[in-house]
Amino acid sequence: PRGDVVPLPQGAVPIDFAYSIHSGVGNSMYGAKVDGRIVPLTYELKNGEIVEILTSDQVNGPSRDWLNLVKSTSAKSKIRHWFKREMRDEDIAHGKEIVEREIKKTGFTQSQLLKTHFLEGIMRRYNCRTPDDLFANIGHGTLSVGKVVPRLRDEYIKSLSDHERQQLGYQLSATGQVTTLPGSNKPEKIGEEQTEPKKIKTPHRSVSSNDYGIVVKGQSDCLVRLSRCCNPIPGDPIIGYTTRSEGIAVHRKSCPNIVHLLINSSLSPKDAQRAARLIEVDWNENDLCKSYEVTLKIIAQDRMKLLSDISNAIGAEAVSILSGTMSSHKNGTAVLKMRIEVEHKNQYDRVANRIKAVKSVIQVLRGN
Repeated sequence: PRGDVVPLPQGAVPIDFAYSIHSGVGNSMYGAKVDGRIVPLTYELKNGEIVEILTSDQVNGPSRDWLNLVKSTSAKSKIRHWFKREMRDEDIAHGKEIVEREIKKTGFTQSQLLKTHFLEGIMRRYNCRTPDDLFANIGHGTLSVGKVVPRLRDEYIKSLSDHERQQLGYQLSATGQVTTLPGSNKPEKIGEEQTEPKKIKTPHRSVSSNDYGIVVKGQSDCLVRLSRCCNPIPGDPIIGYTTRSEGIAVHRKSCPNIVHLLINSSLSPKDAQRAARLIEVDWNENDLCKSYEVTLKIIAQDRMKLLSDISNAIGAEAVSILSGTMSSHKNGTAVLKMRIEVEHKNQYDRVANRIKAVKSVIQVLRGN
C-alpha cells in the first residue's frame, strides 16, 4: 500500500518487501524500484527508502534461487509453498499424460484400466494415499510408469471372462498370472472398431487453418501463421489479426502487441481501424500439430555452466532444443535465447518451471 511503513529484517531485499505485501505480489514480480530507480533484486533495502514492486501477469511465479536471497522467514515460507503447490499440480498433470500415453500403447482405453479398484492395489504397493499421489510420483519421476500400467492391464484382464481373455489373446496361468496365448496377435480393443492411425502434421510458416489446428470463425481454407512475437501454443487463449498479405496472424490474447492495440483503439483512429481487423480463432483439439516452436528469453546471473544447466533442465522434459545463444553483460547478468519445440502449454509450463528452478535464473519469458 502506498505510503505504508513495512518492517523487514536486516539485509532484506525487494523480494522480501513484495511478499510482505501479499503472496500474489511476490509471485508475479519481475523487478523493483527504490526511490524511483530500478534496482536489482539483490539490492539490500535501507530505512526510509520508498519501494515500488513491478509485476506482470506474464510472470509464472518465483525463481527457486530467491530462497537464497530473501531474509524473512515469511517470504521463504511463501516461496516454498508456491513451488510445493505448483510443482505438485504439474507433476500430477504430467503423470496423467504419461499414463494416458502408455495406456494407448497397450491397445486398451483409460476407461478400461483406470478403475478405482484397479488403482487401489497399486496405491497400497507404492504407499500412495490417493490417485493424485500416484500420478504425482510418476510425473516427478520417482515411480516408473512401466511398473504401473502393466499391472493395471493385468488387473483388467483378470476381471474378464475366459472367452473375453481369449479374444484378446491372453490366458491365466495355474498361479493366476496373465500370459499370452501361443500364436496370439497384438491385443485388440474390446467393443471398438479398429481405426486408421492419425497422420501427424508438422508446422510450416504459412498453411491452411487446420494444419495448425486452428479454427477461424466464419472462414475456411485461409492462410494462418503463428506470430513470433508471442509464440501461441495449444492451451493459450488466442485471437487472430487479419494481415494485408499474409493471412491470419494468430496471437496470444495476452500478447503485449494485442493488449497495446486494444488499449489504444479508443484513443487513436488508426489503432481503431487496426483493432477492427481482429478476428475470433480457437484451437481444434482434434487436429493439432505434433509440436510447436517456442522462443525463450532467459535472464540470469552469469556464472560457469549456466548454459549447460539450463539445457539439462529443458532436456529433462524430453523437449528438443532447436538453437540457443547466450550473451553476457557488464552488470553480471546473462541473456539466453533458445528455440524449443513443445506439444502444448502444460509442457511449456513444466519446462519454464524447471528453468526457473536452475540456480541464478531470474526470469523466463516467451516470444521475441
